[in-house]
Formats: sequence, C-alpha cells, structure tokens
Amino acid sequence: PAEDGDIVYMRVSAKRLDVEDEEEAQLYDQQFSSARLGQEDSPTDRQFFPSFAEKLVGMAPEEEKTFSHTYADDYEDEDLQGAEVEFNVAVTNVQAFSLPDLDDEFAKSASDFETLDEMLEDIKTRLQEQALDAYDDEYETEVVKTLIEDSTLAYPPQMIENEKKDILTNLDYRLSQQGLNKDFYLQYRGISEEEFEEEINEAAEDNVKRTLVLYEVVNTEEIKPDPDKFNETAENAVGSITANMTPKQVKDMQKGGQMANLITNTAADLTLRQAVLYISA
Repeated sequence: PAEDGDIVYMRVSAKRLDVEDEEEAQLYDQQFSSARLGQEDSPTDRQFFPSFAEKLVGMAPEEEKTFSHTYADDYEDEDLQGAEVEFNVAVTNVQAFSLPDLDDEFAKSASDFETLDEMLEDIKTRLQEQALDAYDDEYETEVVKTLIEDSTLAYPPQMIENEKKDILTNLDYRLSQQGLNKDFYLQYRGISEEEFEEEINEAAEDNVKRTLVLYEVVNTEEIKPDPDKFNETAENAVGSITANMTPKQVKDMQKGGQMANLITNTAADLTLRQAVLYISA
C-alpha cells in the first residue's frame, strides 16, 4: 500500500454533482496523473484540490476509490467556487521513492566521472554557467524593454491578432504532445479564462513590439546572421523535424513550402538574436 514518500500513478475522473447536464458536469475523464505522497503543496494538490494526495495513502495498484470534495467559496478557480465534485481514482502503480547513497559508485553510474567530488565540481560549474546565462538574459530583456519604451511604434491591430494565434497554436501543440488540453492547463495554473486571455494579449503585444524594434536595429545597422551559425542551426532544425519522416513526407514538406518557411524563420531568429547582442554590448 502507498505510504508517505511513495509515488502513486493513477487515472482520475471527476464530475460535478451540482450540475445536471452530464457533459457539462464532467471535469476529468481518465486523466493520467501522479503524486508523491507527503509532499507539501504538491503539483497534484494544486491540480485537483489541497490534501488530494492524502486520499491516496494506503491505496494499492489496481485499487479504486471514490470520494467527493466541496470547493471553498473563495477558491482561486472561480468556476469551481462552492462546487461539489466527485472524484474516482484508479491506481495503476505505486513506486517506492528512495535516494541512493552519494558516493563514488553513484557518480560512476550517474555520470562520466569516476569520483563524487569530480561530479559535484562539474555540477557547481554548470550551475554557475546557468546563473550567468540567466543574468545575461535578464540584462538583455531590460535593454530591449528600455529601447521599446524610448521608441514610437505604430502597427495595425491585425499584427497582434496574428501573434496571438501563433502563441495559442504553439501552446496547443505543446499541450497535445503531453496528452493535455487548455482546460487542464488553466486548472493546473489556477487561472480563469479571462486571466489567460489577458496574458495572451500582453504576450502578443510585447512580442510584436520587440520584433518591430529589433528589426529597426537590424535595418539601421545592417545586421546579418553569421553564415556558419546559420548553416549549423538550419541543418539541426531540418534534421530534427525530418528525422522520423519518410522521403515522401520530406518531399511533400518541400513542395508545400514548409521547409522554406523553416529556413526563413531560422534566419529571422538568428538575425534578431544578433540585434539583441548588438544593443546589449
């Protein structure tokens, strides 16, 4: 049976008991999830409700449990405020969670190093590099932000709408790759549809302004991507996308113009990156 520290894998179904229409009442239908028991403010508790994971203690693989939960009137998701929801959990597996001994043998099995000290030194170096990269990203962001604030920009509303569509398309694709949808995404983050829409609007406007300002820098300073970097990046991008394609699929992609679009977008991304580095220098 599952106990604190274990990881429980399960499928969760949930329906509202205060909604008569069955389709509208359905919140989750065999949604795959997992939970590490005993973890405070776990992702699973945030996804479903606080203390959800506690309901799983003592459950075993292939065991099912049904229980209900009434959400508080001030619950962060307005759609669930005061709602009574029935959950059905079917456990598929329980995995004991244990940490290995931190010694040289662990270093050999988990890395290319012979000793724990060598592995830890490498981790320290990587963390320092990540911290430096994060600082550079933050600095560059502030430089571009200042440039936008000091610029007078004019653009048609359709540019914002097009950017919103691109953002939503990319988000839907990433979620679908994980077997998820937007409703789950909003539930997990604890935001409403209106808050999500506001986020997308702000992101689209920021992206458009950033692109316009950087392209002005590109044109003024006649910035072009490094040819060697472009060839390398384009080859990697094309190789990644076509790796699992048949020759016919690759040919169709070329005929349809997707390959040309990919290479054009790669050049544009590298050019804008050059512009960011130029104004940040």
